[in-house]
Amino acid sequence: MPNRSEPQPPVGARVLAILRRLPPVRRAEARFQHVEEEVLRGLRERMDALDPGASRHAESFQNRLAVSLEQDTGTLELEIVQGLAGHLVSDEWRLLAALSDGSGYPMLTLRRARWRDSGEALHRYSSIGRSAGVYAQEYVPLYLARLINNGLAAALPERASLRMDYELCEGDATFREALRRWDGERPPLRSCRETLVISPAGQRLWDAVMQLGEEER
Repeated sequence: MPNRSEPQPPVGARVLAILRRLPPVRRAEARFQHVEEEVLRGLRERMDALDPGASRHAESFQNRLAVSLEQDTGTLELEIVQGLAGHLVSDEWRLLAALSDGSGYPMLTLRRARWRDSGEALHRYSSIGRSAGVYAQEYVPLYLARLINNGLAAALPERASLRMDYELCEGDATFREALRRWDGERPPLRSCRETLVISPAGQRLWDAVMQLGEEER
């Protein structure tokens, strides 16, 4: 739990402060630049012949292609970190921090009952929100959906070692309210016990951010 007696900058703000000081992308070799210029010059001429206003799209494409030609594995990873950091809120960084040590947390998922697959996930609940010190507890279901949909966290099968934790979650007033809200859905919903863990991509993101933080010290 964060120490609320001493105001701390949000986790996301600290991450972004680190990312703003990243070095610029290194320049590619001259032969790649020459090929790029020739290809894009021809593309722009062809697009102008069809539509004089289309060259603006070629310029945008040129910018993206220029970056792609200049990237290596390291710079690509930095771009990924920058992109994800700009989309995660501070509470989501707190959840990643709690998961980053490899811990698994109990998660209850309401799914549409289907015969042939696990069914669409309509609502997720986990006690990780309190463990991680999330400030907006009512948004934990949204945070979980975003982290999982972005590939930063994963839902694994139920763990027998978390049996008591699942039972506590099932009795939680927040989860019971979600059950009441979705009552009457057709096909009916079923509650699935799952285990929330960090994904390999989420772990790489967290490790990259922590490494950048160490380099800034």
